[in-house]
Amino acid sequence: MSCIELMRGLDVSCIVPGKYYYQNIVLINKADVDEFDIDVDGQNRINFTLKPGKCGFLFSSNENRRLINAKFIKAQANNIVFYDHEMNLPVIGTDEEIKLLLRELDEGEFFGAIHHVNGDIEIYGFEYGLKTNAWNYDAQSELGGSIISLSSEVSEEFPPLNYLPKPDLPNTSKETAIINFDNLFCDLSKFLGGDFNDDFNNDFYITQ
Repeated sequence: MSCIELMRGLDVSCIVPGKYYYQNIVLINKADVDEFDIDVDGQNRINFTLKPGKCGFLFSSNENRRLINAKFIKAQANNIVFYDHEMNLPVIGTDEEIKLLLRELDEGEFFGAIHHVNGDIEIYGFEYGLKTNAWNYDAQSELGGSIISLSSEVSEEFPPLNYLPKPDLPNTSKETAIINFDNLFCDLSKFLGGDFNDDFNNDFYITQ
């Protein structure tokens, strides 16, 4: 029996939601993570820093074509719910750098961040990483390459986590998340174990 209870409803009758991602994905090598805090006790969020000198890598596309996207799918085994994460990005061209990039995508261990039009920064594949699915690269196609699909190597325990760092005042936590995303998560300040969080409770950040 699940220990989770339904705690909220949702009324979308008067909402006109934004329904697209900005055409930017930042992929981050899992080995470059320095410290992280995942909070799923009534939340669904993450904060992390990278090792000194490490940054994410930007993949961007034309905002009018919407080639970059992300989604997640509920999976279930033995009455346990999991979530499969998926991100898609275009790779085009025929030069040597493109071939090296494809090899790195196929063999690397990384997770991804994406920016929704509503301002949320979502983190896909943080727990177990993303891997490329089978792809067909056609340099003579209309695209001139391929849409590369990245999906969970192992199903994740949670839906994509919302990236919410401690606020860099006067910016809010959400505004700070966007700034950090735009800066490819470079040179983030450490949050030390035992440092109070910003929700005015008596609990602490737990770093891994």
